[in-house]
Amino acid sequence: MEEYRNMFRRTLDFQGRTGVQEFWAAAFYSFLALCVFGAVLGAIKLPGLMLAPLAAHTVPFIALCCRRFEDLGRDRLLVLAIIFIPLLGFLLLLPLLTSPASLPGGEKMRNLNIRPYTHQDWDAIEAIHDSARRRELALAGLSDAFLPLREAAPAEGLFDYSILVAEAAGSVVGFVAYSEDELAWLYVDPAVMRRGVGRALAERALALQPGIRWVELLEGNYPAQDLYRSLGFVPRKTVSGRMPGNETFMVRAKRMERKVYTMRQPSQS
Repeated sequence: MEEYRNMFRRTLDFQGRTGVQEFWAAAFYSFLALCVFGAVLGAIKLPGLMLAPLAAHTVPFIALCCRRFEDLGRDRLLVLAIIFIPLLGFLLLLPLLTSPASLPGGEKMRNLNIRPYTHQDWDAIEAIHDSARRRELALAGLSDAFLPLREAAPAEGLFDYSILVAEAAGSVVGFVAYSEDELAWLYVDPAVMRRGVGRALAERALALQPGIRWVELLEGNYPAQDLYRSLGFVPRKTVSGRMPGNETFMVRAKRMERKVYTMRQPSQS
């Protein structure tokens, strides 16, 4: 149901991205809701009122399709050109909407070297954070809350975590920070976003710390939500409070969790 609610929250968001899982969940609940409305209105002999729920779903669903096309790297105007073709429009869109996501900017990066952070990496991760963080805050409508890494790192305890960097062709292109149970920081150079760097870093952290079970991210950061969903995390709750490291700003964050399986110790007899 969270995907269905997000569809309405993002009614006027035609430029973001929506993953295939979120798209199908929202589409399924939309279909279910319209079936319920139809059955109820038919039972009370007011079928003409069905236009109201149909109208209420139209713009949010078109926006959902546009975000799905953005995720695929396709022109969003195609949605408007196709969806209004009588009877056949949605059927023509289906093969496109269910395609795997594209990787804008190039193919998946290969030969990534993921290794522990060293002090020599500071300038690189500072530049990556400061660029990617601005994008992250913009998605949440919090652009004014930006702090550069040289201020955010001590305020938020970056170096209390284990840190890995991803290196390609001798240059650092991303980093992840994590603890025994939390995936805390994950930033990728915007120049190579959506080329598998973030996924590779997250997967390595999860492999090194199988007990990682939760992550928190700003509400509105839907690209990150899609990534974490694909890694087995599911939304559990939304929390509100002051932004860690920059308490001037109030924020809403989504807490996502995954199941962690532990080996049971044999009982001593």
